[in-house]
Amino acid sequence: MPTMSSTIECVTYTDAAPRLRVLDDAALARIHAAALDVLATTGVRVPLAPARALFAEAGAHVDEATGHVRLPATLVEEALKQATTRYTLCAHASRPDQDLVIDGTRGYLSTDGSPAAIVDWDTRQPRPSTLADLKRIVALADALPAIGFLWQSVSAADVPPAERPLRELLACLMGSTKHVQAMTIVTGHEARAAVRMARAIAGGSDALRQRPILSAFQCAISPLSHDAEALAAALVLAEAGVPTGYLSMPLSGATAPITVAGHLVQAHAEVLSGLALIQLAHPGAPVFYAACGTVMDPRTGALTGGGPEDALLAAATCELGHWCGLPVLVGVFAPGATAPDWRSGLEGGLNTAFSVLARAELMSGAGCLRTAQVFDPVQMVLDAEAFRLLAHLGRGIATDAAALAADAIRRAGPGGNYLMADHTLRHMRGVWQPRTYQRGGEAGDPMTEAQEFIRDRLAHAEPLALDPGLRAELEAIIAAAASGRL
Repeated sequence: MPTMSSTIECVTYTDAAPRLRVLDDAALARIHAAALDVLATTGVRVPLAPARALFAEAGAHVDEATGHVRLPATLVEEALKQATTRYTLCAHASRPDQDLVIDGTRGYLSTDGSPAAIVDWDTRQPRPSTLADLKRIVALADALPAIGFLWQSVSAADVPPAERPLRELLACLMGSTKHVQAMTIVTGHEARAAVRMARAIAGGSDALRQRPILSAFQCAISPLSHDAEALAAALVLAEAGVPTGYLSMPLSGATAPITVAGHLVQAHAEVLSGLALIQLAHPGAPVFYAACGTVMDPRTGALTGGGPEDALLAAATCELGHWCGLPVLVGVFAPGATAPDWRSGLEGGLNTAFSVLARAELMSGAGCLRTAQVFDPVQMVLDAEAFRLLAHLGRGIATDAAALAADAIRRAGPGGNYLMADHTLRHMRGVWQPRTYQRGGEAGDPMTEAQEFIRDRLAHAEPLALDPGLRAELEAIIAAAASGRL
């Protein structure tokens, strides 16, 4: 069995928890209305014929010559009303305590996904990533309670492209008991294979629908376009009961307007059109709203990553998704910084704090640097620790009788202390403590502590023990998909 990590640590959103608002109701209404107007008058490019047919049947205007589809506002809003927005992202059957309840009261962190380079475990120099690297990252993530679910953290560059996405998915499913979110399954045949794999592990189609150990999302192509294979994948996954999101990743100034509000209008339109299609095809399918936008550096044309615009976009994304009654996934951490340093802490912490305070349900990004171009295992451990701190911040301030401590204050009296007070003993475990470094003046170097943590956890990690018949079935699914027989 893999390293048995404890029950998932998450942000708990209560009435006492602080809440950040970057857009008031009037601003949200303006952005939403502008996005619906874009969909109705400009529309989106839909290159998949069955998807265009679904839109046409629902009352959209479809131009078959160009593939452009204009969606009336009522079509979009009525479709979204059908969505299931409260559900559970399930862990391995042996660990139901690691299930992720999606109901607006909790927020969870995942690793970041699929850069083609990794900071080497020993030399600390960037190099191409491999399947073995991914397996080690999964084992490490399994041992970090702050990591609630798994993305495919690096690209398995040493695996043939035809089977790479499924090998990456299998590494996650077999290396951890935690929920897995597929973010490299982007074609119809890959989606069919992923569903078969998940069903084999879960115990059949009904078992997967009842306890979805797999979720997924597909990406729009900014501006205002969809990919035919991504649409096909989304429909396959949703049909199987796999919670499915639609994600927009615009770059302000390049593939989206340079202003934050304009960026939001376009991203909102892209996400809503994808989610509306899922509901037209499979009414009631569990879905989530997702966006990971950033800004182009006007001096160089490069991605920025980690700037104040990213934090505002993340918080606004949460508010827009919640405005529509949908759970939200946003990108966090993944700074522009090139090493775990002051800059990575500032940029990653700012973005993640805004997302936590805006009450995101799903947050992805632990472990990446250089605007998600390089994965660093040390950074993942530090990001997990930062998330734990921010989750504590997100609890807010309790003001019940026990927290007010009036009796303890009276007992201590003027000039007293609380060192041996019963109240202190009862509540001292509520003071936040880091896992990978020491607080106070005797604190060591966090990077060194993180490296020691990694060595210790990997020394004890083991993959799930697979039944030989199940392993053969999974291998047959991957082989069939790679050869085009699915």
